[in-house]
Amino acid sequence: LKSGGDQATYVGTTGYLSRELFEIRANEYGGDHSHDFLCVGNMGHAGSIAEGLATHMPSDSPVVCMDGDGALLMHMGSMATNKAKNLIHVLVNNGMHESVGGQPTAAAGLNLCGIAREAGYPTAIRVRTEEELSAAVSNAVAHPNAGPVFIEVLVKPGVRSDLGRPTTTPQENKDAFMHRIEKIQSESKQA
Repeated sequence: LKSGGDQATYVGTTGYLSRELFEIRANEYGGDHSHDFLCVGNMGHAGSIAEGLATHMPSDSPVVCMDGDGALLMHMGSMATNKAKNLIHVLVNNGMHESVGGQPTAAAGLNLCGIAREAGYPTAIRVRTEEELSAAVSNAVAHPNAGPVFIEVLVKPGVRSDLGRPTTTPQENKDAFMHRIEKIQSESKQA
């Protein structure tokens, strides 16, 4: 989140990823969840939602999709339609459907960066450390019209046993998110 800066908008896939995003915002950013669209119960659609959002945002406003390998595999065909130059598609690949039981995915045997390149992402990179991820996101944010950018983050399976759940309702999240989006679009038109 630090690498994305205040101008970035986030779309979090369903499950643990959105729960972690919510918790980080609550604990480190004063609980302002207006930057985040949390996909609740719609596994595999984060990339399409992020693409739709990115195409309607100012070109200098990055949209960061936080996706999981299992979710991406469910609707991989949407990668071919992701063309927004301000889209940063971050894939957290732990090789499993961790949020729904820990079943392995087919991601371990796939070159997802190669697939992203073939689908039309001009930049597709794989990272393994927090430092590499931070540098990749910072670079993508610094060049907002060079995308879409695909960043595969290889991680080990595992999640904290005390990971919380969002404490706001989906309606409250939507209202705060839409208010921020409308403000950005209004300011862009005035500029």
